[in-house]
Amino acid sequence: MAISERTAQALSAISALAATEKNRDTLRKLKSDYDQWSWKAATEDPWHFMRHFCKTKNEHSQEDDPYQPFPDMEYLRHLLAVWKKVEEKPSNRLLLIAKSRQMMASWFACAMILWICMSRSAKRVGWQSKKSEDADQMLERIYGLYNRLPESVRQANPCERKYLSMRFTTTDCDVHAIPQGPDQVRSYTWSLFVSDEMAFQENDDEAYYALLPALGKVGMGVLISTAGPGHFEQLFNDAVVMSGV
Repeated sequence: MAISERTAQALSAISALAATEKNRDTLRKLKSDYDQWSWKAATEDPWHFMRHFCKTKNEHSQEDDPYQPFPDMEYLRHLLAVWKKVEEKPSNRLLLIAKSRQMMASWFACAMILWICMSRSAKRVGWQSKKSEDADQMLERIYGLYNRLPESVRQANPCERKYLSMRFTTTDCDVHAIPQGPDQVRSYTWSLFVSDEMAFQENDDEAYYALLPALGKVGMGVLISTAGPGHFEQLFNDAVVMSGV
């Protein structure tokens, strides 16, 4: 997950030309070219996508506009690096994130889902929360990120939003929102599956064991929760011990 050398060179060259150009028409053309290459960079690198295109809602923002790109926080960079390592594993692609209320872990997962659905093809993504309404609210958050993308990007990548689902027709990717429990987890084979606030879901252990075969050979599971006793805590502690931390 990094910007290709060709894309980086194009962005650098356009920036250098724009820095000395005086003609307004030429500057507009350079800006259009830069925007196209910047979106190319965003499809190659999710960090570029988050920092330059993906705007989150911050109710406590001191800026006039409450919608701002992801902050350049070290823990978000670390999350992305770990995500990449898990994704590249030959098997057991499970990422456990123990978060605090101040962390943007769920926002991060939403942004990664949007990036995957707009940069890859034929992916089926699941988001599980305690209730269907809660899961759909997270899809609404993803849809909000999508709607704040540039119009030209949205026109090239249309999204169909329905209750409990989203579909990206250009890339043939879809996202499903489901409630707690194992039954709906078994309904599909998932390319990516996110369980949010897993520690507070009933029968989270049954859902976990239903998820493992539903990921198939190449799917990835992301389990996120604030502190809470139960199966998630056990999984997280076991993962820490196995990693040697």
